[in-house]
Amino acid sequence: MPAQYGAHRAVVGHEDLVRAVAAEVATADERPSRVEQVRCRRVLDADRVADSDELTPTIKTRRSRMAEMYAGIVDALHR
Repeated sequence: MPAQYGAHRAVVGHEDLVRAVAAEVATADERPSRVEQVRCRRVLDADRVADSDELTPTIKTRRSRMAEMYAGIVDALHR
């Protein structure tokens, strides 16, 4: 995404970003079997910082914490 769009919170719903993410997901979904493919997605408008409880010191996602924090969004995606 070009710098002209500014901070990530400002671009989360931007049409160019939505199209770019959709194109990348479609490319990634070309090889996996149907059960492994991404069926729905959402770009979050939140910062991920290393000193939070969302990421490990090596910048890996803490899945259990993310599942807790975004349970409502995940549930909505699967309806």
